[in-house]
Amino acid sequence: MIFGYINLALWADEIRVNMAESQRSPPANIVSVRGQRLSGATKVRSSHLSKAVLYLKSTPTVSTSSLVTTHQPGYCRTLLLVAMFALVRTTLVNVVAFLLQSMFLIAAAQEERHLNITAISAANGRSTIECWQITRPFDISTDPGTAGTAAQQLGDLTNLTFTILPPRFDGGLHNAPFVQYVAFTSGVAVVSLPDSKEKATVIGGKYGLIIAADIASVSNQGHITRYPTDSTTTALQIRMKDNTPPKHSILHPGACRKNELSEL
Repeated sequence: MIFGYINLALWADEIRVNMAESQRSPPANIVSVRGQRLSGATKVRSSHLSKAVLYLKSTPTVSTSSLVTTHQPGYCRTLLLVAMFALVRTTLVNVVAFLLQSMFLIAAAQEERHLNITAISAANGRSTIECWQITRPFDISTDPGTAGTAAQQLGDLTNLTFTILPPRFDGGLHNAPFVQYVAFTSGVAVVSLPDSKEKATVIGGKYGLIIAADIASVSNQGHITRYPTDSTTTALQIRMKDNTPPKHSILHPGACRKNELSEL
């Protein structure tokens, strides 16, 4: 941007110098373009307009293939004003775009967001239902098609299974087969515990992502899952590498409340 202004100033000075010289003794019927001496009949490409210094004394006008110029000072002033306007307009567009991008990035940094997720975990050999907050915050995506949007890295994964559960299916009492994300894409799942009244109702769709981590090595009985509606429930089972859940903090016992998931 700064170099653009410097170049414009140098160009303006060059125009003024050549105008002054043209009043003294410019060669007749000559056009000077970046130090090259060309006859008035020589064609000047329109792409040179923003860099050319034109003067002429003996002939009132010079007609070219795409340009008509005069030796009148008013024309040079008009040319300079047009160039200045174009440069200022381009500069303003770039400045506004830069400021908007900076404001977005600053706002994103100030409002650091984390993923809250209901987890079926275990403590003292018993399955529990907890609301976790994933330690790693949302990133700002730079991938084509999603650039500028929030993106959460879910960690290293090893397997993905798509499961279709019929209406009113009863999954019974069981442990999680491995530490996994379960993304319910449709239907309803109700998770309960064998020795507690605690339960979590998961609606498929936007808020359908949970973690199941009560594998047999940490929970003696596991949990119960039922699908109480008359509709099919679909889910993605996403296995975590080495049965290792993501780093997290426990917000509270029990499933995450809707307001804790509202940023999704």
